[in-house]
Amino acid sequence: MAAELKPREMTAKQRKFAEAFAVHRNGARAYREVYGRNINENTAYSCAWKLLRKAKVYELVKAREEDALIRNGISQDMIIQEWKSIAFSDVTGVTNASLDHLDQLPVNVRRAIKKVKHVITQFGETTEIELYSKISALEKLSEIAGLTKERETNITLNQQNNTTVNEITVRVIRPNEAT
Repeated sequence: MAAELKPREMTAKQRKFAEAFAVHRNGARAYREVYGRNINENTAYSCAWKLLRKAKVYELVKAREEDALIRNGISQDMIIQEWKSIAFSDVTGVTNASLDHLDQLPVNVRRAIKKVKHVITQFGETTEIELYSKISALEKLSEIAGLTKERETNITLNQQNNTTVNEITVRVIRPNEAT
């Protein structure tokens, strides 16, 4: 009787790739760091994508990301709260007087501010405020909530031999979305 095949373990290079990817979240960069810096960008991107599809590599990346969040005291709830602060901020109470004392603004308003710039012109001094994008924040929250995201699904093509396709993407339509 033939010996049972064991799932192949991760190679040292695959492990290094996963570690590098978890640090800077750039697949092509991580691939070139591990497999050679002279590799073409498109090739590195394609190969990185294939590596990230391997279960063991993906699991190690996720474990390293989770370790980093724990080390830094960051929770999923904290991240959602930040997106929520931006998405639902009301900055109508911000005036030039309050811009001189940003520390006195409510926390949710301060979190929505991306940049404050004091400008002196021939007509006097003004302050420009740039806010983070509410649309981007709402899109991110919708994605986290599973309202509008696309997800992969396995579709069984042949019931007899369980042939499946893993690379089919479907749009999930929620009952409250327009058809």
